[in-house]
Amino acid sequence: MVNDYFIKEEIYDILDNAQNKIGVDVVTYKIFKLPDTKNLTVSNTYSVTVKHRLQVRGSGWEPGGNYQTAGFNNYPILINVQSGITSVSNPGTDIILKKIFPKTINANVEQSANISTGSSNSQTNQTTSGSSSSNVNTFGVDLSFGFFGDMPMASLGASYSHSWEHAHSHSNTAGMANDTNRQATSGNEMSVKDWSAYSFIQNLDQTSDEFSGEYIQWNWGQTYPWNIFDYNETGSGSNILLPEEVAARLLYYGPSDNGGTNNQNILLPPSDLSLFGLDFTMAAEWLVTFPEKITAFETLSFQHNVTVVQATHLMTLPSGNGEAALQTSLTAGYNNTLAQSTPMDLGQYALVPLLEGDRKGLGISFQNNLFDVPPINAATNFKIRSRGNDLLVTGQGFGAVMSAAFPAGYKGTGATLHIGFKVADVTTEYALILKHWIGAGSGNIVLTCKVNGNQTVINVVDLEGQGSSNNVNQLDLRNYDLRSANFHDYLVLGWNVITITITPFNPAAAAEYIISAFSLEG
Repeated sequence: MVNDYFIKEEIYDILDNAQNKIGVDVVTYKIFKLPDTKNLTVSNTYSVTVKHRLQVRGSGWEPGGNYQTAGFNNYPILINVQSGITSVSNPGTDIILKKIFPKTINANVEQSANISTGSSNSQTNQTTSGSSSSNVNTFGVDLSFGFFGDMPMASLGASYSHSWEHAHSHSNTAGMANDTNRQATSGNEMSVKDWSAYSFIQNLDQTSDEFSGEYIQWNWGQTYPWNIFDYNETGSGSNILLPEEVAARLLYYGPSDNGGTNNQNILLPPSDLSLFGLDFTMAAEWLVTFPEKITAFETLSFQHNVTVVQATHLMTLPSGNGEAALQTSLTAGYNNTLAQSTPMDLGQYALVPLLEGDRKGLGISFQNNLFDVPPINAATNFKIRSRGNDLLVTGQGFGAVMSAAFPAGYKGTGATLHIGFKVADVTTEYALILKHWIGAGSGNIVLTCKVNGNQTVINVVDLEGQGSSNNVNQLDLRNYDLRSANFHDYLVLGWNVITITITPFNPAAAAEYIISAFSLEG
């Protein structure tokens, strides 16, 4: 799937207070580079969508589990999830929380009871509970008008829907036509029963010491039979204060089904999800806008805090016949801090895969105004992307005009170029085309090229405008011609890197290397 080329996935264990594993949080990051041209400017903006799939085990259930004696112990009743950005590489970066899913999920509970007395006794109880939510919705109005015989007929229809969708398209026309199109659509759908969710944006005043910019917090909680959002405080002891009607949903005391004269006590279970386990999905999208002039590559780090509160309820029977005492308690959750070990390079994840078809002339020209991070001197790193955002080049050892100078007696490791790109097919025969030369009075230059670890060498011997090759060298990355001695395939699906190390052929002689442009053609 094309979407996978923009995704980073991490899996974290969720622990309880006793450091026992009680679940996992599968976190996926989807990163896009946005063509943000609001206010007659072009902003360096990325869309970062974080999706959680949180799975937490329940307390378990089996027939004849002796729950009337042992009770229902340590079942999940409340989950708190926080997600936000903790660090960003460039000061002055704007972080805005744009979309949230779900915002609110309410579990509706309806109850009815009817008791009559007279010649017969009867009691009925009906309880319904549930909720569903989806972030895939649409809204539209359909109006039709016509005639049936002499009678005018009209109808009006309305519908609502919403989806998170990203689309990219690119078209070139020059004598021949080349049209490419890419669309990435994401959606989440989930239903819950007897639980509710509430989300809210934090750090609007930018005072948090833990997060940079706005972050999101979701609170998931059981709402039936015991609404944890309403009833979570203890009285004089450890018991949770519950009204009589809520306690009656956890402990039944009433007529026996065996026809006896004595009432019976029945301990009732928590919600089905608390018994069998939780599987919740939540997502949020941030817009991250970097300053116009950045001094470092665009990276950031996320942190997620997940806490699972557990509950227990059981009954204590009296010494004789009579109503049992309900005991309820909460166990504070362990704060699982899920932090990324290394920052995410947004430029790499947001890079668009190469599309199949003619790519002649599609590459990068090393013009000063096109650099994201320009080369200042040989000690600084630089970064530049292609206009189509499908090629990414970083490197070191170059001056302002992409010239790497090596004095006589040079003993260093050379200048480097790292060309990153994503391959989405196994059929297109790609080639790297370099436009480069040596400086005046320079000795020869050697380019050691490693394509995903496969090494080859290019010698550069011509001055600008001289030689029969027009200062162009070609390195085949994929060649399927079996009759050729150059049959090979250096490429892999997904992320590919070409590392070029530039060194003088003879370190004793001064040398200079200049690169003007390159393209990746297929």
